[in-house]
Amino acid sequence: MIRTRRGADTVGIASCLTIAVGNAGTVSSTTRKTTVVVPNLDSLATDTELQEAFLSQHGLAVDKANIRLRLHRNGLKRARLRLAERDADRLVGKRLKVALTVVWPFEEQRIPPGELVRLG
Repeated sequence: MIRTRRGADTVGIASCLTIAVGNAGTVSSTTRKTTVVVPNLDSLATDTELQEAFLSQHGLAVDKANIRLRLHRNGLKRARLRLAERDADRLVGKRLKVALTVVWPFEEQRIPPGELVRLG
């Protein structure tokens, strides 16, 4: 694995590595991803409305496959979006109006497995 800086020419690096590796292996490039949570959505909100809200208000195209909606007992929905970190930075803490609801997305904080404490 080779880590590069943001904005590096990953296509050029990948093509050079592909030539060097040949048929002995594969070369692929990935981006760091994070999960953005959109809480307190109306129970009638759909992934299409959420997708259109991100595009119209923040200029970010989110694929429907990366949106997970869940209805909670209190009648509200919560959306979890899997996005690249650079796209998540554009959304976190910004106002978002979906249908008649105004929400503020936040980044989900993951706990590394080594820090989990087992309760006896």
